[in-house]
Amino acid sequence: MKRYIFLLAISALVLASCSREENSLKVEEKSGIAIDVVCSTLTPSTKAGISGTKPGEDAYDENIIKTIDYYFYPEGATDANSVLHARVAPNQLNQYTVNVSIDEAMLNTILFPRPVNTCQVAVLVNYPGEHPATNTKLADLEALSLVIQLTDAGKGKDQSEFVMFGVQQVELISRKNTLIANPIVDVHRIACKITLDAYVTPSTIAPVKLIDGGVEYTLNQEWQPMIDQMYIYLENGVSNAIVSGDPEATKPYNYFKYSQREFTGEMATHNINGQPYQFHKSYPFYTYPQTWATADPKEPFLKLVLPWTRIAGDDHETNPDWETRPHTWGSIQKQFYYRIMLPHDATGFVSNNWYHINLDVAILGSDIDDASVDIEGTYWVVPWGSADPVEADIKGSRYLSVSQLSHTMYNTTTLAIPYVTSNKCSITNLSVRQYNFVSGTYTNYTSQATSGNWVTLDDNNNIVINHTLDNNISSATFDVAPYEYSFRIRHEDSEGATYYRDITVKQYPAMYIEEHLSNGYAFVKGTGNATASSTIYDNNTSLGNNLRDMGTMVQRSTVNGQGTNNNQHQYTIHVTVLPEGSTSSIGDPRSSTPSTLNSGITELDNYKPAADDTQDIIAPVFRIASSYGKTQNMTYEGAQKRCAAYQENGYPAGRWRLPTQAEIEYLMTLSNANKIPTLFDPEPTAGYWAGGRLFMIRTNAGLLQFVNATGITPNNKSYTIGGTTYNVWARCVYDEWYWGSEQVDPTETWGGYKD
Repeated sequence: MKRYIFLLAISALVLASCSREENSLKVEEKSGIAIDVVCSTLTPSTKAGISGTKPGEDAYDENIIKTIDYYFYPEGATDANSVLHARVAPNQLNQYTVNVSIDEAMLNTILFPRPVNTCQVAVLVNYPGEHPATNTKLADLEALSLVIQLTDAGKGKDQSEFVMFGVQQVELISRKNTLIANPIVDVHRIACKITLDAYVTPSTIAPVKLIDGGVEYTLNQEWQPMIDQMYIYLENGVSNAIVSGDPEATKPYNYFKYSQREFTGEMATHNINGQPYQFHKSYPFYTYPQTWATADPKEPFLKLVLPWTRIAGDDHETNPDWETRPHTWGSIQKQFYYRIMLPHDATGFVSNNWYHINLDVAILGSDIDDASVDIEGTYWVVPWGSADPVEADIKGSRYLSVSQLSHTMYNTTTLAIPYVTSNKCSITNLSVRQYNFVSGTYTNYTSQATSGNWVTLDDNNNIVINHTLDNNISSATFDVAPYEYSFRIRHEDSEGATYYRDITVKQYPAMYIEEHLSNGYAFVKGTGNATASSTIYDNNTSLGNNLRDMGTMVQRSTVNGQGTNNNQHQYTIHVTVLPEGSTSSIGDPRSSTPSTLNSGITELDNYKPAADDTQDIIAPVFRIASSYGKTQNMTYEGAQKRCAAYQENGYPAGRWRLPTQAEIEYLMTLSNANKIPTLFDPEPTAGYWAGGRLFMIRTNAGLLQFVNATGITPNNKSYTIGGTTYNVWARCVYDEWYWGSEQVDPTETWGGYKD
């Protein structure tokens, strides 16, 4: 079992970059903003880090992030100079988290003056030269000039990094947390990428017309390709650009030509008329965005150079006059040229797009360079990515491509999903729903989403999700489950199967819940619940039985029939925001040192229970035990040890603890608002243990109250305080923020850890 280091900068699903463990804001540091700079939308992970599809090929330095320049603007003030900017130099791949310290004046007076809770950040990656520190309006950054630098024209890498740019709205998480905001900035390369896969026939027959003695003969000569000497280059690429990627604003263009490039030696397999063929893969070419008119003499194209060998032969069997007019030929080698045109209706290259060509070479080209034979192939045009794109044959001027069909939003209002299309598109088949944990059913929000334009298409070929979450926990309608979107983007003039894409999106609120049906296997100190158990004791025989008592196990098969405490689900609570005015905070509620209660459970080393002085702390991600772990009344010591030795559904012993006062209050807020089923149901004389020797009851007036049992001697596992005798139970929680969601065999009798 791998243990994950706690980071306060954990967001809703512990989003972080691969460097977050070393660079995250710690509890004791000043407040700050963590900017996750990434090259593509992420796949969530519950562990301390993120995982996702790499947005380019590492072998060609397409993902390298050498420098990051960031620029902050107050809401609506991108037409003024940035109020906060700097450069960091991570020099790593794919993603990086920049931690920006924010003082009180910057927080509450400049970036987020009350009641404003949003601002903007622009991120410029790999900009050559010094950090642009003056003229930092957003338009100034977008107008910065760029020039392609080619380093190796033969094969392999020809650029050491790519300039990228992105702008993102920053939403405030909390003014009092250490992590006040955690924007994810998706940056896009300004350049474009072009690749080619070439299938070359093993041989071809070239008919040659010959007139001899007034008679025309056709000589069918066989040619074989010399593939190991095949090469290719790009002509009429554009070497200048601006950061916005606007090709019109870049004119006049500076054109350049690649020197000849070899093929990689790698093979790709494609089907031609249902048969698989091996294609030779080219190294990639790069150019900046440009536009051109039809028949423009500066229209870009690829030139393929392929030598062929003519096989020696004769026409003995095809010429009846063989005896008097022999026609034979010997073996020769010649170089032929092919001009590979882009789609006949294409008029430009777009930033961060990948243009890929599948080419079938089955004929001889021209043996004169300037008279190259024009050939076309099958084309893909997709947002730049490392995975094979969805094929879109655009020779016939119809295509639709969306690089990623599943997306996740974490406490963000908007999401832009780029698409590439030849025809006007529209959104159909929209469905939006949200799960209700109490009823176990979905609430349908499709009509609200339709009337509120939650899903639209903008003028820049983006599918835009725009929906404001309700993160106000004091309201009756606050969100605790993700909104689940499904919809189709399609060509308006076609219902065909080829010209649509089905897309799903999950939009998570700041605080959200996950429901898990337990498999029912629970253990305390190795004693399972296959049958009802007798009292379980710890190993410290020097204590009295009351202090050693860790309760019993309710038989698994009878749990759902035992009163109101019969919920067979576990719930994971993800917390990134607390109500305004809350006295609680998000952090690590465990003791900083191992507890002496270990002496009673020798199977555990270095166990850390809930600390006595962390009753106002809520863990960022924690899981609550199901009713399979229900207890009888017990002492505080017994409850602590029971949680230390508790295991359920494969979540091991040694990782559970008593909840804090703030966590119980938080869960009661959720159940009182009818967001989750009741997990804690205290009575006037019976309640639940929290860390710090506190227990919660519900008074005769219906109010929640925590009673301090410090210094009170238990009376036969009950506590008498002020003349009232209380029975106290335990419901344990699992520190998922720290341990992740890995499980052991759920039927193991003991999954505890040793350090």
